[in-house]
Amino acid sequence: MIVLMVEIGGETFAIDAATIVEVAPLVAAREIPGSAASARGLVVFRGAITPVFDLGIVLFGIPTADRLGARIVVHRLKTDDRSKRTIGLIVPRVGEILHVDATKSSRTTSRFHLGGAAYLETTLKIGESIVPLIDLNAMIAELAVFKTEDGSLQG
Repeated sequence: MIVLMVEIGGETFAIDAATIVEVAPLVAAREIPGSAASARGLVVFRGAITPVFDLGIVLFGIPTADRLGARIVVHRLKTDDRSKRTIGLIVPRVGEILHVDATKSSRTTSRFHLGGAAYLETTLKIGESIVPLIDLNAMIAELAVFKTEDGSLQG
């Protein structure tokens, strides 16, 4: 498995690189009144309107500062209709890209990560460190992004 390492709230996390379209510089988003606190707004990415969420708020309740090192990780959503819808995820700092032995990952039996977030149930052993793997599709489903009335993700 190839993962992108990111630092959020002073902690290191991994994101599966298979669903990452691009890592882009942080740009101003068009705010949407009444949206969730973690929703920074909308940006145009490669001609498509793309919602952007702040992972600092999602994970720790702390907004990511608009600094030079902050990035938008553009993630391809897994949808029922196989569309190419994307979502942007703001992270304060992007680290290296690593090849990780997936056989050394483990799924936690209890949800002890960050108050029980289901999208952090898998951990990776990288060197001597234990690093939570953010399941972006599970996180997006939990945030109810693009959900239809029956609970499925729409494209």
